[in-house]
Amino acid sequence: MTINEIHNALERGKKVNWENLMYELAYVPCDSANPYGKPTYKDGKAIRVSCIANGFGSLLAAEGAAKCFLKEETA
Repeated sequence: MTINEIHNALERGKKVNWENLMYELAYVPCDSANPYGKPTYKDGKAIRVSCIANGFGSLLAAEGAAKCFLKEETA
């Protein structure tokens, strides 16, 4: 996915994963001067990758966007 595709999905309330289903993306508050948030910064927020098992994570790097995907929705 591109960073713009990720922003669009998160803004629509979709679950976006990174590498596998153990990692989810979410917005976190971020200062525009934060160099780690710069690749995904938008409207005072940046995108964070977090492990759903333990909560550890970091801000998404630009090259990490290619590993992101939308989880298939099941009815």
